[in-house]
Amino acid sequence: MIIAFEGIHGCGKSTQIKKMEEWFINHLKIEVMITKWNSYPELTPFIDGIKFEKGLDISCSLAHALDFSVRQEKYIIPFIRETNGVVLSDRYVYTGLVRDKLRGISEEFSSNLYSNSLEPDIILYFDIDPLIAISRMVHHRKRTPYILGLDLNLASDITENFLHYLILQREIYLNIFSTKPNAFVLDVNSSSIEELFKKAVDLISSFKQEGNYKK
Repeated sequence: MIIAFEGIHGCGKSTQIKKMEEWFINHLKIEVMITKWNSYPELTPFIDGIKFEKGLDISCSLAHALDFSVRQEKYIIPFIRETNGVVLSDRYVYTGLVRDKLRGISEEFSSNLYSNSLEPDIILYFDIDPLIAISRMVHHRKRTPYILGLDLNLASDITENFLHYLILQREIYLNIFSTKPNAFVLDVNSSSIEELFKKAVDLISSFKQEGNYKK
């Protein structure tokens, strides 16, 4: 299986991925690989560097797509073939699609970049109020200008700009996942960590029992 975890910053994806990893390994005795957005070692320094430069939106888009493609070919596909295990992806192609759209890159161009990506078996979107998300990130002002969306000039204040950026991201995410039958929206605002985890496990268990996962 490939399970994609998506959501704006501060939604709690990392915590849920760690708990899911332990559940698969300890409870189901299934091997797990975790892959993260923009994490291929030889590309990360380059990508992080261009994010500080203005006017390089297309370059960032291409670099993110390349990073995903390399990780898929070198890590994800070989792991699935060799182990029949589970890939837990901390962000997937949807992160690229959302960020590209906010920077004025055409949906057709962006979608074509990820046209060869494997479709996840399940997409878990952790939906959180952007205000609550920011309150969870005590040191958010120290994040990179790209992560804060400062290149979009949505507000003069850093925190206000970041808030608007997260609001816009959330709108696009929800629009994308409203049309995908394998995407599930989990309400972070009204659920505890354990409640969210139980909902995620129930969804995955139900999905597997129905035979909808790759074998």
